[in-house]
Amino acid sequence: MKKLKFFSVMLCCMAAMFLTSCNTDDNGYTLTKEEIAACLNAVKGNYTGKLIYPSQNPNNSNDKTDSLDIQWSADMDTTITVKQFPASLLAKFVEDNTLKTALESAENKELKCNLYFTRVSPVVFLANTAPIELSLNYGGAAHQVQVLFYINSAASVGIYDASKKELQIQLLIGNISVDKGQTNYLKNPTPLVFSGTK
Repeated sequence: MKKLKFFSVMLCCMAAMFLTSCNTDDNGYTLTKEEIAACLNAVKGNYTGKLIYPSQNPNNSNDKTDSLDIQWSADMDTTITVKQFPASLLAKFVEDNTLKTALESAENKELKCNLYFTRVSPVVFLANTAPIELSLNYGGAAHQVQVLFYINSAASVGIYDASKKELQIQLLIGNISVDKGQTNYLKNPTPLVFSGTK
Protein backbone atom coordinates (compact mmCIF):
# COMPACT_ATOMS: atom_id res chain seq x y z
CA MET A 1 0.00 0.00 0.00
CA LYS A 2 1.25 3.46 -0.83
CA LYS A 3 2.15 5.58 2.14
CA LEU A 4 0.49 8.95 2.58
CA LYS A 5 3.37 10.32 4.60
CA PHE A 6 5.87 9.46 1.87
CA PHE A 7 3.79 11.17 -0.80
CA SER A 8 3.11 14.17 1.42
CA VAL A 9 6.76 14.67 2.25
CA MET A 10 7.84 14.05 -1.34
CA LEU A 11 5.32 16.46 -2.82
CA CYS A 12 5.97 19.17 -0.24
CA CYS A 13 9.75 18.90 -0.61
CA MET A 14 9.63 18.94 -4.39
CA ALA A 15 7.16 21.81 -4.46
CA ALA A 16 9.17 23.80 -1.94
CA MET A 17 12.36 23.18 -3.92
CA PHE A 18 10.79 24.13 -7.24
CA LEU A 19 8.88 27.11 -5.86
CA THR A 20 11.95 28.38 -4.04
CA SER A 21 14.20 27.89 -7.06
CA CYS A 22 11.74 29.82 -9.18
CA ASN A 23 11.73 32.69 -6.71
CA THR A 24 15.49 32.91 -6.18
CA ASP A 25 17.09 31.89 -9.47
CA ASP A 26 14.73 33.79 -11.73
CA ASN A 27 13.99 36.78 -9.51
CA GLY A 28 10.23 36.20 -9.29
CA TYR A 29 9.89 34.69 -12.76
CA THR A 30 6.40 33.61 -13.75
CA LEU A 31 5.66 31.28 -16.62
CA THR A 32 4.82 32.71 -20.02
CA LYS A 33 1.51 31.97 -21.75
CA GLU A 34 3.34 29.50 -23.97
CA GLU A 35 4.85 27.69 -20.98
CA ILE A 36 1.47 27.53 -19.23
CA ALA A 37 -0.05 26.13 -22.44
CA ALA A 38 2.71 23.48 -22.56
CA CYS A 39 1.98 22.54 -18.93
CA LEU A 40 -1.75 22.30 -19.64
CA ASN A 41 -1.15 20.21 -22.73
CA ALA A 42 1.03 17.80 -20.73
CA VAL A 43 -1.36 17.47 -17.77
CA LYS A 44 -4.74 17.43 -19.55
CA GLY A 45 -6.61 14.16 -19.68
CA ASN A 46 -8.56 11.64 -17.65
CA TYR A 47 -6.88 9.90 -14.74
CA THR A 48 -7.55 6.71 -12.81
CA GLY A 49 -5.80 6.01 -9.55
CA LYS A 50 -5.98 6.13 -5.79
CA LEU A 51 -7.11 8.64 -3.21
CA ILE A 52 -4.77 8.03 -0.27
CA TYR A 53 -5.79 9.35 3.15
CA PRO A 54 -4.78 9.02 6.82
CA SER A 55 -6.37 6.00 8.48
CA GLN A 56 -4.95 4.01 11.37
CA ASN A 57 -5.15 0.26 10.88
CA PRO A 58 -6.18 -1.23 14.27
CA ASN A 59 -4.35 -4.47 13.41
CA ASN A 60 -1.07 -2.85 12.36
CA SER A 61 0.28 0.27 14.08
CA ASN A 62 2.70 0.89 11.18
CA ASP A 63 -0.14 1.10 8.64
CA LYS A 64 -1.36 4.68 8.82
CA THR A 65 -3.03 5.13 5.44
CA ASP A 66 -5.83 3.69 3.39
CA SER A 67 -6.93 4.30 -0.17
CA LEU A 68 -9.92 4.36 -2.47
CA ASP A 69 -10.16 3.99 -6.24
CA ILE A 70 -10.90 7.35 -7.83
CA GLN A 71 -11.05 9.10 -11.20
CA TRP A 72 -10.51 12.73 -12.13
CA SER A 73 -9.88 14.92 -15.14
CA ALA A 74 -7.53 17.78 -15.92
CA ASP A 75 -9.08 20.25 -18.35
CA MET A 76 -7.63 22.94 -20.61
CA ASP A 77 -9.19 25.66 -18.42
CA THR A 78 -6.57 24.93 -15.69
CA THR A 79 -9.09 22.96 -13.64
CA ILE A 80 -8.89 19.51 -12.10
CA THR A 81 -12.32 17.99 -11.48
CA VAL A 82 -13.15 15.01 -9.29
CA LYS A 83 -16.79 14.37 -10.19
CA GLN A 84 -17.41 11.77 -7.47
CA PHE A 85 -15.39 12.90 -4.45
CA PRO A 86 -16.41 10.65 -1.51
CA ALA A 87 -17.62 13.30 0.95
CA SER A 88 -18.45 10.56 3.47
CA LEU A 89 -14.67 10.10 3.87
CA LEU A 90 -14.60 13.41 5.77
CA ALA A 91 -16.32 11.70 8.72
CA LYS A 92 -12.98 10.06 9.55
CA PHE A 93 -11.40 13.44 10.24
CA VAL A 94 -13.88 15.01 12.72
CA GLU A 95 -14.32 14.30 16.43
CA ASP A 96 -17.88 15.55 16.94
CA ASN A 97 -19.97 12.35 16.93
CA THR A 98 -23.17 13.98 15.65
CA LEU A 99 -21.39 15.61 12.71
CA LYS A 100 -19.38 12.42 12.09
CA THR A 101 -22.59 10.36 11.80
CA ALA A 102 -24.13 12.91 9.42
CA LEU A 103 -21.01 12.99 7.25
CA GLU A 104 -20.92 9.19 7.03
CA SER A 105 -24.13 9.34 4.97
CA ALA A 106 -23.07 12.31 2.82
CA GLU A 107 -23.40 11.86 -0.93
CA ASN A 108 -20.46 12.20 -3.28
CA LYS A 109 -19.69 15.77 -4.33
CA GLU A 110 -17.82 17.40 -7.16
CA LEU A 111 -14.40 18.72 -6.13
CA LYS A 112 -12.62 21.32 -8.25
CA CYS A 113 -9.05 22.61 -8.11
CA ASN A 114 -7.64 25.54 -10.03
CA LEU A 115 -4.04 25.02 -11.08
CA TYR A 116 -1.29 27.62 -10.89
CA PHE A 117 1.73 26.29 -12.75
CA THR A 118 5.14 27.14 -11.33
CA ARG A 119 7.49 24.93 -13.35
CA VAL A 120 7.52 23.35 -16.81
CA SER A 121 9.89 20.40 -16.38
CA PRO A 122 8.76 18.57 -14.44
CA VAL A 123 5.33 20.17 -14.41
CA VAL A 124 4.69 21.49 -10.89
CA PHE A 125 1.65 23.45 -9.77
CA LEU A 126 -0.21 24.82 -6.79
CA ALA A 127 -3.65 23.22 -6.42
CA ASN A 128 -6.20 25.74 -5.17
CA THR A 129 -9.30 23.78 -4.22
CA ALA A 130 -12.74 25.39 -4.08
CA PRO A 131 -14.67 24.88 -0.83
CA ILE A 132 -16.98 21.87 -0.68
CA GLU A 133 -20.50 22.71 0.49
CA LEU A 134 -22.62 19.93 1.99
CA SER A 135 -26.30 20.18 2.95
CA LEU A 136 -26.87 17.76 5.82
CA ASN A 137 -29.81 17.09 8.11
CA TYR A 138 -28.98 16.09 11.68
CA GLY A 139 -30.00 17.01 15.20
CA GLY A 140 -33.50 17.79 13.95
CA ALA A 141 -32.35 20.62 11.64
CA ALA A 142 -30.79 21.34 8.25
CA HIS A 143 -27.14 22.39 8.32
CA GLN A 144 -24.60 23.69 5.81
CA VAL A 145 -21.20 22.09 6.24
CA GLN A 146 -18.27 23.79 4.54
CA VAL A 147 -14.91 22.12 3.89
CA LEU A 148 -11.97 24.45 3.24
CA PHE A 149 -8.57 23.54 1.82
CA TYR A 150 -5.21 25.27 2.01
CA ILE A 151 -4.69 27.40 -1.11
CA ASN A 152 -1.62 29.15 -2.54
CA SER A 153 0.41 26.88 -0.30
CA ALA A 154 3.24 24.40 -0.80
CA ALA A 155 1.01 22.01 1.18
CA SER A 156 -1.51 21.81 -1.69
CA VAL A 157 0.54 20.97 -4.76
CA GLY A 158 0.86 18.65 -7.70
CA ILE A 159 3.56 17.23 -9.93
CA TYR A 160 3.27 15.47 -13.29
CA ASP A 161 5.76 12.83 -14.47
CA ALA A 162 5.48 12.91 -18.27
CA SER A 163 7.53 9.72 -18.76
CA LYS A 164 5.04 7.68 -16.69
CA LYS A 165 1.98 9.84 -17.46
CA GLU A 166 1.54 9.94 -13.69
CA LEU A 167 -0.03 12.81 -11.79
CA GLN A 168 0.25 13.20 -8.02
CA ILE A 169 -1.63 15.88 -6.14
CA GLN A 170 -1.75 16.61 -2.45
CA LEU A 171 -4.66 18.67 -1.11
CA LEU A 172 -4.59 19.76 2.52
CA ILE A 173 -7.94 20.09 4.30
CA GLY A 174 -7.71 23.02 6.72
CA ASN A 175 -11.20 23.52 8.13
CA ILE A 176 -14.61 21.88 8.45
CA SER A 177 -17.26 24.26 9.78
CA VAL A 178 -21.03 24.18 10.23
CA ASP A 179 -23.47 26.98 9.36
CA LYS A 180 -20.63 29.47 8.83
CA GLY A 181 -19.63 29.13 12.47
CA GLN A 182 -16.15 29.76 13.84
CA THR A 183 -15.65 26.24 15.24
CA ASN A 184 -13.30 24.05 13.23
CA TYR A 185 -14.47 20.43 13.61
CA LEU A 186 -11.42 19.05 11.80
CA LYS A 187 -9.11 17.15 14.20
CA ASN A 188 -5.93 18.27 12.40
CA PRO A 189 -5.02 19.62 8.96
CA THR A 190 -5.48 16.52 6.84
CA PRO A 191 -3.68 15.63 3.58
CA LEU A 192 -5.42 13.84 0.74
CA VAL A 193 -3.15 12.46 -1.98
CA PHE A 194 -4.42 11.68 -5.48
CA SER A 195 -2.04 9.42 -7.39
CA GLY A 196 -2.99 8.21 -10.85
CA THR A 197 -2.17 7.78 -14.50
CA LYS A 198 -3.81 8.64 -17.81
